Amino acid sequence: MTFRAKLIISMLTVFIIAFDISVVIFVSRGQTMVLEAQENAAADEFSSIYKSIDDLLQETYVQSGKRDMDICRGIVNMYKTLYNEGSTKIGIEDDNYTGNNIYITKALSMPYEDVAISYEKDISGFYDMQKEWKKIFVIVNFVFAAVLLALVYGITAYLTRPLVYITNALSEFRKGNYNSRIGISTKDEFRPIADEFNRMAETIGSNIEQINKNAEENEMLVRNMAHELRNPLAGIQGFSEYLLNCSVNEEDRHKALAYINSEAKRLSALSNKILNMGVIENDNIDIEKTDTKDIGNELLKHTDINLKYDTDHIACDSILITDMLLNLVDNALKAGADSIDITFGKTEGYYTITVKDNGVGMDEKELTEIFKPFYRVNKARSREKGGAGLGLSYCDTIARAHGGYIKAYSRKGEGSEFLIFLQDINK
Repeated sequence: MTFRAKLIISMLTVFIIAFDISVVIFVSRGQTMVLEAQENAAADEFSSIYKSIDDLLQETYVQSGKRDMDICRGIVNMYKTLYNEGSTKIGIEDDNYTGNNIYITKALSMPYEDVAISYEKDISGFYDMQKEWKKIFVIVNFVFAAVLLALVYGITAYLTRPLVYITNALSEFRKGNYNSRIGISTKDEFRPIADEFNRMAETIGSNIEQINKNAEENEMLVRNMAHELRNPLAGIQGFSEYLLNCSVNEEDRHKALAYINSEAKRLSALSNKILNMGVIENDNIDIEKTDTKDIGNELLKHTDINLKYDTDHIACDSILITDMLLNLVDNALKAGADSIDITFGKTEGYYTITVKDNGVGMDEKELTEIFKPFYRVNKARSREKGGAGLGLSYCDTIARAHGGYIKAYSRKGEGSEFLIFLQDINK
């Protein structure tokens, strides 16, 4: 049985029982009042008749000085004539009392104390009316139930409408429509449920979208990785077969071996970079307070750059940060830069490192792609110089491992600027 059916039956049962009890109490009270009114009227009428008969008998007794039963019966019969035509009957007490009537009897005053005047009031109309009320009650009960059913049906339809919306949204969600939302404008108990569902749907939809995006990126990563591995492997295989199957002079043999060695080094560098990215993402790194000049001196051993220190220390894994900066410097040199500036600083909650060069720069579209694995701004030039497109992705992984992030700013022909934020663990 549905919740709505239960609600309808419950409401109908409660209202009908309450209505019937109220009507029964009201009708019973009304009938009691009517009966009491008729009893009081009968008592007043009997009192008046009784007093008239008694007064006449007392008057005749005084005049005659004797008790005369014929006169008594005559006076009673006179009142019978007056009243017994209608609903009231007067007589001397007998055993013909009817149960549905009001019956009153009272003995006369002396010397007629052995004579009792009987009074009987026909109230059959009251009992007929009572029967009619019962019929009306049954009819009204059915009419009330029908009207109430229509009202309750409409009310429950309105009250349970949010449940319909919730059910439809859940059904759509089950079918894979993660954009399904519950639109409820009421401010009752269903509103928090709808809000929570919408927030849950938003989170799940966002997570699924991210999962799909990650799946696409992973698929692309595998494809790019296979592509990057295929070229050097093909070269190594080709030159090794050439050396095995052909008779070559010393100069050609040396060239072939040099190429094989170069491609092997490229494969080794590529695999090391991928492994390092995996290790950084899955393991905790060693973050400690590091002197910025120590990092700067290590960089100067590899290349000529301009250094500026706005802070004397940063919290980091110095080996990873040095490797990240060397990658950025190497990219700048490949982009034709002859001036590279690195600045160590600090801002609210973060240490900052700025790497700025005057190379060829990048356009806006390239800036949105450069941190993706295996992406190359200039694919031809990068492959000639041994780049696999993992450098900036590697740098982004290191920044995120430090609880920070990296941003790139560049314009074509005006150089590039990379701003690295590393979380201040002591803030």
